[in-house]
Amino acid sequence: LITFAMPPVWIFKPTLANYIELIQKNNLLKYFSNSLIIVSVSTILAVALGSLAAFAFSRLKIKRKQDDLYWLLSTRMVPPVVTMIPLFILIKNIGWYDSHLIMILIYTSFSLPFAIWVMLSFFNDIPLEIEESAMIDGCSKIGSFWRIILPLSKSGMISTALFLFIVSWNEFLVA
Repeated sequence: LITFAMPPVWIFKPTLANYIELIQKNNLLKYFSNSLIIVSVSTILAVALGSLAAFAFSRLKIKRKQDDLYWLLSTRMVPPVVTMIPLFILIKNIGWYDSHLIMILIYTSFSLPFAIWVMLSFFNDIPLEIEESAMIDGCSKIGSFWRIILPLSKSGMISTALFLFIVSWNEFLVA
C-alpha cells in the first residue's frame, strides 16, 4: 500500500479500481437506486399534496384556518425519534415492514407540513386579482390553479422540492 510505504511515496498514479470494486462487490448501485426512488417519489408527493393544501389554505375560506396551520407547524416540532417505536410497531403489525411504500409514506408525511408552509407563502404573494381575471375569462378555481397559480409558483415548488429532497436524503433514523 502506498499509504503505509516507508519511505513515503510522493509521486504515484491515482486509480479508481478500489471504487469500482466497492460498487460491484457490495451491490452499492441497488442501495443507491432504492434511496433515489424513495426520496424522489416522497418529494414529488409532498410538493404536489403540499401545493394543493397550501392553495386551499391561501385562497379558500376555511373555518379555523389559523388553528389548522398552527397544528401543522406543531407537527414539525415533535422530534421524529419520539414516533419511531409506535411507528415501528404499527408497520410490523400491518405487514409493511421493509418496503418502499412505507418509507415513501413516512417521508411524505414528515415533509408535508414544511411543504405546505413554504408553498403557502408563495401562494399568498401571488395577487388575487390575477386569479380573479382568470375566472372572468372562464376558468374555475381549479383551472386557475393549474393554468395561472402553479406556473407562477414554479420557483417556489422547485426550491421546496430541493430542500425536501436533501432533508429526506440525509434522514437515517427512519431508514
